[in-house]
Amino acid sequence: MQQINLFQPEFRYQRDPLSLRVIALTCLLATFLLTGSGVYGWLILENQRGVVASLKNHHSQLQAQLAVLHLDLGKDQSIDQHIEELEQEFSDKTVTARQLQSLLADRNRVALQFQALSELQLPGLWLTMILLGEDNELRGVTTNSKLVPKYLNQIASTPAFNNLQFNEVLLTELEDQPNQVGFLLRGRARYGSRL
Repeated sequence: MQQINLFQPEFRYQRDPLSLRVIALTCLLATFLLTGSGVYGWLILENQRGVVASLKNHHSQLQAQLAVLHLDLGKDQSIDQHIEELEQEFSDKTVTARQLQSLLADRNRVALQFQALSELQLPGLWLTMILLGEDNELRGVTTNSKLVPKYLNQIASTPAFNNLQFNEVLLTELEDQPNQVGFLLRGRARYGSRL
């Protein structure tokens, strides 16, 4: 028979809050945070160095222009000529900016048109070539030539093509595929409107 002392406390291992493992993890975390903040600070510093270099370059250019203006200060004609050159340069840059805005609008228009074409679905008709821009062409193949006018109606009802008029429709029989018809749609912007 075995005797058990019920009043004797059971020995349990208690964790030391300052164990080596906790201290090592704390040091590792602190090292990681310090390294991360150092890298972040270095990135900000490099960015600021680039900004400072750009500002110094701009400042030196302005000083060079100011020196040119000081040299020409006594000559009224050269100042007037310089002002005219600057005005001409400004007008040239304005024209370039308008052209770039037009190109951006054209790019957005073409993107909307491609999206609209991808959403148009007519079973038995598919496109094989798309040319969008100043001249617009859609080439495709259909199993029934009566689907081409339906496709034209779908295109005409799409807002992306509201300023485009297809004025040429060509249908051709395909020799290698007797049960299919090739089609070509050509169009341009309507007179007096921009796409």
